[in-house]
Amino acid sequence: MLIFVLILLALAGDIRGRVDILPDGKKIVVKDEYVNVRVDPTLRRRKRMLENTYGLWKKAAVIYKMEALIWSIPSNRPNDYLVVLDAMRDIMRETCVRFKEWSGEQDYVYIRRDYTEGGFYMNQGRNGGRQVLYVHQQVWKKKTFLHELGHVLNLHDEHKRPDRDYYIEVLEDNVKGELSQLMHKKEEEEVNLLGEPFDFDSIMMKGDRVHSKDPKNLITLRSKIAGRPLKSELNEKLSSGDVRRIRDLYRCEGAVQKPSFPEDVVCTFEEHNCGFKGLLNLDSEELCLNRNRRLNWDWKRRIDSSHYIEEWNLEGYLFWRFNNDFNLTTTHDHAWSVGFYGQSPIDETRGPKGCIYFKYSFQTEGKGLNTLNVGNQMENFHQI
Repeated sequence: MLIFVLILLALAGDIRGRVDILPDGKKIVVKDEYVNVRVDPTLRRRKRMLENTYGLWKKAAVIYKMEALIWSIPSNRPNDYLVVLDAMRDIMRETCVRFKEWSGEQDYVYIRRDYTEGGFYMNQGRNGGRQVLYVHQQVWKKKTFLHELGHVLNLHDEHKRPDRDYYIEVLEDNVKGELSQLMHKKEEEEVNLLGEPFDFDSIMMKGDRVHSKDPKNLITLRSKIAGRPLKSELNEKLSSGDVRRIRDLYRCEGAVQKPSFPEDVVCTFEEHNCGFKGLLNLDSEELCLNRNRRLNWDWKRRIDSSHYIEEWNLEGYLFWRFNNDFNLTTTHDHAWSVGFYGQSPIDETRGPKGCIYFKYSFQTEGKGLNTLNVGNQMENFHQI
């Protein structure tokens, strides 16, 4: 049995990847950094096996912060922020990657709307510090965010693959001059192909008119594979190849959350409210159109005083409120927090119950009793 394994490893070492057979019979070897792992079940995928580890997020935790979209979006598009979360959910449903809302971390992606350009912009992978993802109002769609979140995770555009010329043709003459550099191939050492051949269905595959100088009449990309025409727009769901690549990049065991996440959550409340905020009840058109009803989490400093209960005598606390217009008070009010996740098994600081709890009361000015629903952007409301 040992001899058989050694022979497999030797063969794997010779081809260094997966063989993709094109319709014309030509064989293409797609580089695979985990080729030895594929043939030897005793081996494990290690980050050091990747040729390019730059840009990966620690513990498969992507930290994000969204601008206050609820105050800037048009009144006829009240659920625009849900578009972003829907794209995140698709990735989390299939992989171990988790998108965690910012609560004081140094490295995070700031997602904001852009009105000045006709597209979107995102740095590749994790760069450190605050990095901004701009998405124009016209392309504020789930497929746009799937693509851009792919870049956040350090996936590259499919049409820039180093082996792309076997699969597609770039029509250079049809490309807008100043954008020609965006069509250049990546060097082999820049991209982790992970044994995945060119994927026409990938979220990273742009439409056939990308960067065209005349998008209505001129295509810039053309398929060389019979029966596999290029689409005109971005794909709207993860392909099986996308799932495998993300799982390989972040060494996922299926879609199971990393056991080390979120061990290093940062939230001291010393400088800011750590991302806690308030939102409108977006299911109510009346409330959406009324921009005065703003729910807010505020960080309140405590004054040391003898009448405070000792266990609550802390430096400060979070206070949730809405503007004092009791005519808008409903029978259900909503308090939202940042998107915290379940405890990590190795987190000994916060313990099994975490470190955040709620105390609440209502001043209804004779309007009757209210119910408080507490939730976060990633889960449904939980009524208490």
